[in-house]
Amino acid sequence: MKRLEANCVSYVASSLSLMEEGYYNFQIGSNYWALDKDGQVMVTSDQPSNFTIQFASSTCIIIKASNNKFFVADMGGRLWAGASDAAGATLFHY
Repeated sequence: MKRLEANCVSYVASSLSLMEEGYYNFQIGSNYWALDKDGQVMVTSDQPSNFTIQFASSTCIIIKASNNKFFVADMGGRLWAGASDAAGATLFHY
């Protein structure tokens, strides 16, 4: 399985699509982001998973997954949906 890691030296660009229902789907190549049973973000699915994006400030977002938990980027590089509230979520700068 291919995990999405948060601390790589080089980056891989993801495509972002907004669905009519207001959810976002992330895609790298022909594979979509999805969660495994532990909430780890994987890039292996041929079906899109629904995510929501919330603005935390004028330059930061947080991402909420389909398991109703927010994304956390751990120091070791693990990117997973494990924070139960926005205060525990990782801020992603744009």
